[in-house]
Amino acid sequence: PAPEGVPMPAEFAELLAAMPATDDELAEFMDRLAPAYVHAADPADLRAAMAGTLFRVDAMRRGFDELARWSSVDHLGSIEVPVLLVFGRHDGFTGWPQADRIASRVRDAEVVVLERSGHMPWLDEPAEFVGAVRGWLDRHRLR
Repeated sequence: PAPEGVPMPAEFAELLAAMPATDDELAEFMDRLAPAYVHAADPADLRAAMAGTLFRVDAMRRGFDELARWSSVDHLGSIEVPVLLVFGRHDGFTGWPQADRIASRVRDAEVVVLERSGHMPWLDEPAEFVGAVRGWLDRHRLR
């Protein structure tokens, strides 16, 4: 993979370029985008998990507006508790090299990159994800 991680497939980048205008369009958008979120898992499992979700385009826009104005990078050095960063090697949204960039700014950060995962490692590699979290919690209990 490239130093910045796995590139997002063109069809998903195109989909992201045209933001939905209505709640119904957002629901369809998320359904079409589901395969981009997982690598080893069946996108149908993600779609099933999203069944019944109320998608609100206004909330999505507000979230993107807030994210565009705020960055956590300047605040990472002030974190005073242990941090676990779990990334998927095949994540086209938040590339795994981002884990090292974040960890380099957090005093006590541990990085786990799951090799067969995309953006949702708990769906792609549930046993490995839970094992990483449980192991981390066990190592940091009652420090």
